[in-house]
Amino acid sequence: VAYCSVGYRSSALVDRLMQNGFTNAANLEGSIFTWANEGRQVFRDDRSVRAVHPYNRLWGILLDKELRSYGDE
Repeated sequence: VAYCSVGYRSSALVDRLMQNGFTNAANLEGSIFTWANEGRQVFRDDRSVRAVHPYNRLWGILLDKELRSYGDE
């Protein structure tokens, strides 16, 4: 499963993987921002975290404010 901030880049990646013969590739519908905004569990390394890096301040407006993390917290 591929994912990115808003789903555009991961969708393009999955398309390229499928064109190159990968048959079990999928894009996370709605992006990691949607996933976190819906209250779904997010992991960093092997631990559950609440915050997601918003990529930048412009794209960050798509992520609920309390979920934005610009550091390593």
